[in-house]
Amino acid sequence: MRLPFRATTFGALAIAVTIGLLPSPASAADPVDKARRTAAAVAADITDAQQNADQAAAAWDQANAAYDEATTDVADAGTAREELVASLSSMADGVRSVALRRFVNDATVVGLPNSGTNDRDDAAHASALAAIVINSTNDQLDTYRARRKDLERATVALEAKQAKAKSLLTKVAGSQRALEGQLARLTTLRTAALNDVAVQTELARIRQAETAKQQAAALKAAQEAAAQRAAQPAAPQRAAQPARSRSVSPTPPGPGPRPAPPRTGLRCPVDGPTAFIDTFGAARDGIAGGHQGVDMMGSLNDPIVAPEAGTVTDRRFGSLGGNQMFFSGASGTSYFFAHLNSYGAAGSVAAGTVIGYMGSTGATSAVHLHFEIHPGHGRAINPYPTLRAIC
Repeated sequence: MRLPFRATTFGALAIAVTIGLLPSPASAADPVDKARRTAAAVAADITDAQQNADQAAAAWDQANAAYDEATTDVADAGTAREELVASLSSMADGVRSVALRRFVNDATVVGLPNSGTNDRDDAAHASALAAIVINSTNDQLDTYRARRKDLERATVALEAKQAKAKSLLTKVAGSQRALEGQLARLTTLRTAALNDVAVQTELARIRQAETAKQQAAALKAAQEAAAQRAAQPAAPQRAAQPARSRSVSPTPPGPGPRPAPPRTGLRCPVDGPTAFIDTFGAARDGIAGGHQGVDMMGSLNDPIVAPEAGTVTDRRFGSLGGNQMFFSGASGTSYFFAHLNSYGAAGSVAAGTVIGYMGSTGATSAVHLHFEIHPGHGRAINPYPTLRAIC
């Protein structure tokens, strides 16, 4: 009875060994799955690094905006103080005359000499004049004393604003260093995966998914805005007004226009790792209507390329934009570039041609590209959705 059992056992072991030696579909696919998982992990690391760089760009933008506001406050406080100094200076002669007349009268009464004959007399004169200015009751003197107090307060306020601006400048420098660190990490990861087809494919898939998400959100927002406008009651007819002299408040306007949907088929204007956030319309000192583009952070002399085939139409230096230029695309869209360190190719160029290099010229201390999109050579639209889809 043991032999059949032993034979059966050996037979089962042989079958198990044979099965174990045969390649399974799962094990045959493991190298492909491993490569796919590796590509996805690398792409995820790059995506995380991009998000961290974008967050660092947001922190820098916030710090820089606060510093710009503080410098404006310092300038305003300085102007107010200078106006008080000028006002006191213009009043000085009149106040001196009033004080001198009272001093002469008082000197006659108390027996002080009318003019100083030595240092001691000069000190006595100065002390007496100061006492008259401080203690006498006179409209002109009262105004002068009030202005002096205003000047003291203005000086304290100016010093406080200067201290705040200095502190914010330190914060800007710190956020700039943090941003540079994040961009350096992003550069390392992107460079290592530059020729990895699987990673680049996965990154393209992630960008396409993000673009589709943005398009769906924009469509939903547009539909909600349309529904909101449709639900608003119609404005009363003018004939229904009891009297012509009475006015009716206009119907509140609906939400402003949504950002244009992202354009595809364009080249990212920055040929290299870059970080940016949506700052279109944000308040900017000296710019009416707010920020008309997006600030793309990067490294000094990063190549700036033509987003499509077209022509460099205008290159000039501006106090705000520094080295700047317009580019007329073959599609009928114009693009504006600012803060360039230097220019590249001019005239008619193909898409991807280097037309400039990133810098910090003009009214900025940070290396970046200010980029605008003008469809039909008209008003600027929000370039953020397009840049997020192509960069």
